[in-house]
Amino acid sequence: MVDIPSDRKGLDQIETTFSGKPVTPFDEDYDSFIESLSFSRICLDDVEPTELKRAWTNFLHGAFESNTSWEWPCNVGIAEWYAAHGRPLHSVAVYEHLLREVHQRGLNEAEGEYCGALQEWLQRLFQLCQHQGLTERALHIAELIGDFHGEGVIGPAEYAEVLASIPALRRREAREAIEKERAEADRRYREDFGDLITELHDDTKRCLVQAEVMSAVSIRYIDPSAAPLCWSLAIESEFHHKVYEARKHRLDGILGETRRPKGGRTCGIGQMLVLVKETCSDPIKRPLVEMEIPAWRTLLAVPDIVETLNVIKEHRDQIAHVTERGMYTQARCSEFVRRIRESGWIIKFMQAIQPAS
Repeated sequence: MVDIPSDRKGLDQIETTFSGKPVTPFDEDYDSFIESLSFSRICLDDVEPTELKRAWTNFLHGAFESNTSWEWPCNVGIAEWYAAHGRPLHSVAVYEHLLREVHQRGLNEAEGEYCGALQEWLQRLFQLCQHQGLTERALHIAELIGDFHGEGVIGPAEYAEVLASIPALRRREAREAIEKERAEADRRYREDFGDLITELHDDTKRCLVQAEVMSAVSIRYIDPSAAPLCWSLAIESEFHHKVYEARKHRLDGILGETRRPKGGRTCGIGQMLVLVKETCSDPIKRPLVEMEIPAWRTLLAVPDIVETLNVIKEHRDQIAHVTERGMYTQARCSEFVRRIRESGWIIKFMQAIQPAS
């Protein structure tokens, strides 16, 4: 919170000191004045980038109780002082204020007033954003620097240095986007699956979280096959651990020697489809299986169980045989996600095969 009397006094003292010694960066003569500012005492670590952009501007407006530009060299001196004294986010906030003034005044007027200092502090703002992990903002500043280079404000060597940093920033941006997607996927998974999560096998949980991440639109664009594969692996995992392993001999008898899982493999989608079809309408096999596997009755009652397993198998087959069946597209992936995840079908399936408590 702005302490108007003391903040105004501190700013006036900084301005007075600068008028007698108009040099930046600020030296130790400014220490007590800057430390006295309430802005210097606030923590900006958890402030959103959009708020950080206006933090110093809002502070100045509060201290002077009006809109003010203050003395631009004093702003630069403050920004440099904060950077030198281990408060990089405070420095970013001050530089952002200066950048806003450039936009408000127009480049020609601002460049004339700032006497060539614009290039230096634009580069400093870019570096600070880059080092503080403000990736999106750093990339935006890089674009602005490109624009300013076109206007003759930024030199070619300085612009080249910024350009050389962009690939690393793009990679970081991609990593950050995936981490955000992962956090959002975990939230969706926990919210939608609810108490069922505690009953699922650990392998299934791991597959489901990855499936949620891979189902994000941005990820589908990169690799449309990943989400269907992860969702089907989750289905296979839970069926294998909760149903197949418990009555392996009975189910292997239905599958026959040639179709049963070999070498410790899980019971796959194709084998599940065979088991469901073989027992669905067989008046002899179905009662016997339901007697031995209580979950079989609820499994067969899952809406569109045969049709949906067929859909999953078709998608899996296309992914596995692209040269024969054509490229697996983002549109196909979206169709799969709607049918299996967004409809809630997979939750009903997982619930159906849990052992009776």
